[in-house]
Amino acid sequence: MSTLVDYSIISREQFNRITNIADQEQLHPDYVTGIREIFRAHNVVHQLGLQLLHSHYELPPGSIALTVKLDADLLVTKITPRLAVSEDNLHGQLYFLNKEHRFQAYEYEYGQPVNLPTPFLQDLAKFIIENGIEKQVAIATSSPEAPNTEITLGSNATATLFGKKAVAKAKELGGPTMIGWKF
Repeated sequence: MSTLVDYSIISREQFNRITNIADQEQLHPDYVTGIREIFRAHNVVHQLGLQLLHSHYELPPGSIALTVKLDADLLVTKITPRLAVSEDNLHGQLYFLNKEHRFQAYEYEYGQPVNLPTPFLQDLAKFIIENGIEKQVAIATSSPEAPNTEITLGSNATATLFGKKAVAKAKELGGPTMIGWKF
């Protein structure tokens, strides 16, 4: 386990400081290219993806954002009370670089955790800090395909669409922000 990862469950206050998708700037293509090169150099392109760091809702007390895979092209993330979650088999699904320069999970899923290699995290953290994009970049551990886009489901959930479904839905809706890349 890497010391560059904060394995604790994110606090409500820390989660609620993540920029809302309506206010988040799109990640500049030069940053995507630079990050892609880091992913390739560390050979993590098949295990990890890049995510635009954002939120869709305020997290209420005693809750987490829990992601469930409904099929190969669809994930649903919703606010879930921690009391309703078994934390034994829970791990981070999305990670951002926090103020302590450690990667903090902010959305969770069930299953086996993905290895986040320390040299990769060191290089990625350095790139993020040097470019001042701490509030824009996250690591995705469960994105099956990219591109992907999200649709808000009410006030407490989102659906993530991957691949051809994402591109078609983006065109249908007039171009929502693409939020994920797989290299």
